[in-house]
Amino acid sequence: LGRAIVRRPRVFLMDEPLSNLDARLRVEMRGELKKLHRELGITTVYVTHDQEEAMSLSDRVAVLFKGEVQQTGPPMELFLRPQNIFVAGFIGSPSMNIFEGAVVGDTPPEIEAAGMRFSPGRRVKVEGRNVIVGIRPDDITATKGPRGFEAVVDVVEPMGAVLWVEAVSGGVRLRARAGPDEAFRPGDRVFLEFDPSRVHLFDKETERRLA
Repeated sequence: LGRAIVRRPRVFLMDEPLSNLDARLRVEMRGELKKLHRELGITTVYVTHDQEEAMSLSDRVAVLFKGEVQQTGPPMELFLRPQNIFVAGFIGSPSMNIFEGAVVGDTPPEIEAAGMRFSPGRRVKVEGRNVIVGIRPDDITATKGPRGFEAVVDVVEPMGAVLWVEAVSGGVRLRARAGPDEAFRPGDRVFLEFDPSRVHLFDKETERRLA
């Protein structure tokens, strides 16, 4: 691929170059583009709606929404510390679980949400008593228990190395991961375990990150 690039501009602009390829070829071409960038060392501005492409190809990502930049930074910075609810929901696959919660204790705050009660274990300045809670599906483990919070299985998605379980707890739908050998069916009781320190908190009014 690199031999086909005859010009050496200061900047490349690529506008969704892989959008018309099938899934397997897209993955192969992502690798080719990374090698090309390494070989040429030319700054490349890459536009895509595919967050996996953005995460895998970029040194820095800028997330835009309605013409405004929401956050910029290294891919993992956006993944680990999204600055608002839009970035939190856009970066990561499957998308982050996002739902409302109530502050029921202080210093550090204790949160009640989705039939669960937990503390993120760190000081957070919360204006008011309502927050938006975010937990990535990768950070929730679905087991047959009895540890964790009880929920009811609604959808099971086998994906090979991982089993995604969609369960309902306290009226909130949550996606969690389980081992590929786990046998869950819709209607089964399931227990959800997670590390509260992995929870993201957002202001309900501004949708900006609190912690």
